[in-house]
Amino acid sequence: MTRDGSWSAVWKESGSPHHEALHNQAGALTEALQLYASLTVPNLFQDYPSPPGGSIRILDACFGLGYNTWATWKLLAESLDQNPEFISAPYLIQTLAYEQFSEWAAFYPQILALESFSSLKPKIPPLEHNIYYQTLVSPLQIRFPIVTTSLQLDLYLKDLRNFVQDAHTSNLTFYRIFHDAFSPSVCPELWSVELFEGYARHLDPKFGLLITYSTAAAVRGALQEAGFKMIRIPGVGQKKDATVAALSQQALERVLASTPGASPLTLEEEAYLNSKAGIPYRDPALRDSSESVISRRQAEQAGSDRRSGKFFRGKTAQR
Repeated sequence: MTRDGSWSAVWKESGSPHHEALHNQAGALTEALQLYASLTVPNLFQDYPSPPGGSIRILDACFGLGYNTWATWKLLAESLDQNPEFISAPYLIQTLAYEQFSEWAAFYPQILALESFSSLKPKIPPLEHNIYYQTLVSPLQIRFPIVTTSLQLDLYLKDLRNFVQDAHTSNLTFYRIFHDAFSPSVCPELWSVELFEGYARHLDPKFGLLITYSTAAAVRGALQEAGFKMIRIPGVGQKKDATVAALSQQALERVLASTPGASPLTLEEEAYLNSKAGIPYRDPALRDSSESVISRRQAEQAGSDRRSGKFFRGKTAQR
């Protein structure tokens, strides 16, 4: 359990020396609300002051225990009370989620039973039952309409890298991308230039934001090479900062104007980004192992004439 009373878990792959907590120990729910949901719900109502046609889509990459989506739905449910025209609108706020480890699904009812999610119950009373039942019946996909007809979750239990190649995502545009994978040191294949290029093809060019807890130079280097612009926002707990990326400077300017503590990257961060530490992970076929992705980056660093990232060690965030 994290310090705000919300549940978390620790992941350890069989035969691997690596293990990592799913969430910031300051609070799984706190992180989801402050880092992901708070940059989504208020902005959504600003960007769409009247209900648009079709769907507004969110990509929840590496769904885990689902906190980022549940927290976003919590704020949406509370906001719907103040914006009743959204309740009967003929469109969906649709979350498309990828999670490779199906074991986490067994914990969803327990997470949703937290008092913090009580505001969801009147809006979507069958939520917990549907998740548990449909996980048992169809382990590859969870899909269900919500009572209000405004919220929907499609959960694909497979490698996130399939997102770039899946036919059903080929024509979709996303308002937000929550990139909450295990850290680059544990799963470098989920932080590659090629994955972020896939994101760039699907992110709303006007309003879209990619949000991630990571400030690692290799991550920001991959985002930059994939065509993203970036700013920093306050992190949660012992994480000093986090990263917000967009395809348009206008989208970032709106975050800078509305988010306390948000700022452009510092000169030191820019310099670190241009050092060897900023050389990104690459996974050209989107199917390589962690070891191959790491080896490829090490070889590129060895042949680079960039300044060593060791010069900046201890001065910038590394995760």
